[in-house]
Amino acid sequence: MKLLYAALIGLVLPVAASAAVTDYHQFFRVDLSEPLPSISELKQKYPLDDVYDKHYDYSWNIGNRFDQAFREIIKSYGTSEKRLKPEYEERLLDMLAMMPKETYQYIGPYLHTVPGMSEKILNLPGIKETKNRFPDRIDERFRNIAGLEFLSPSLYFMLMPEAWPEHRQIIENPLPSNRAPQAPYDQKFFDGLQKLVSPADYISQPHKGKQLSRSQLRTLRPTADSLVTAADIKAVGATIPPINKLTNDPYLQSDLFLAGRLLDKWENEQGKGIPLVVLKDLVNPCSRLVQKFRILGREAELAAIVAEQGFTLNEWGYSCDNAIRAYRTAQMSSSTSVALSAYRRNLQAPYLKKLPEKIAEQQAIIMQSFVEMYNAPLSDTLEAQKVHRELEKIFRENGNNLVGIPFDIME
Repeated sequence: MKLLYAALIGLVLPVAASAAVTDYHQFFRVDLSEPLPSISELKQKYPLDDVYDKHYDYSWNIGNRFDQAFREIIKSYGTSEKRLKPEYEERLLDMLAMMPKETYQYIGPYLHTVPGMSEKILNLPGIKETKNRFPDRIDERFRNIAGLEFLSPSLYFMLMPEAWPEHRQIIENPLPSNRAPQAPYDQKFFDGLQKLVSPADYISQPHKGKQLSRSQLRTLRPTADSLVTAADIKAVGATIPPINKLTNDPYLQSDLFLAGRLLDKWENEQGKGIPLVVLKDLVNPCSRLVQKFRILGREAELAAIVAEQGFTLNEWGYSCDNAIRAYRTAQMSSSTSVALSAYRRNLQAPYLKKLPEKIAEQQAIIMQSFVEMYNAPLSDTLEAQKVHRELEKIFRENGNNLVGIPFDIME
């Protein structure tokens, strides 16, 4: 539920910057040689105590603090002559307008329980009627559960049939593949072939030694623009389990999350931030993780893990990001390929013009980040294809993510 709430709120947060789709490319590059401030410096510069009023967090966590000033605010609520328009109101209204009316029965009851929710939203046709109302259309697996009507409204979205994978329709049709002809083995043919060309003329001699291919070699001193090999990708895969095991510590997870928030604030001040900053983590999960560890002053722990595979921190960050992009591209479906082609040719421009300005900005950055997540050279893609089964097994055993950032966003 908290993840759903975070996603819903994240979509209506204010946009920090505005730019055309093509202007965002430069903001997705990460320079690991750039000096970063420490966590203490960032905390002092960007105090987090002012993020929200801790008198009242959520309906399930009211707390025990209540002072006179807060009491006066509550008493005066709704008595002023001019209605105060919440900052998120227009965006949430735009989002609801874009959603099918059938989904209101799963969202509306929850919106009616959110403290301070805009009256305009709660009185919206379709939302107003859902107050204290249980959804009429639920998934078959839940219909015989006793007392289901007492389920929290925040979990009503789980009752929607389309929320479950087995009810999702796959629009894409599989591409036809050419099958190898089933020709019978003819020994006489090969006997005649050996008489014309002796095997000794085309079979490599043992004394010449076996030559190594590029795929078996590691890249020396890799950078952000270096090509990766299959050996590089296998080495990256070997670092994923110990890194995820290291970050299973809940205190480190909390520190990494805080470091990420402060890093976003600092980058915005430096003119390098983007709206919907989580997209930068999707494009560069490894480089961003290196930056967060450095901000915390704990980069030695991460460096010790990647050093076992012959990487420095910077080399691992760049190689890992390139490997993940290559893996995504190697597994790309035809529908994803069509969408990427459309984004690169800016075919979405007429669609964006029809949206509200702020929603259009968000859609533009999402589309550009989608392009960046699959921005892998052909050479990298072919190398990833050679080891994709081995890499897929490692990713699956690690929850298909690196410290909470998914490897394959289409799953």
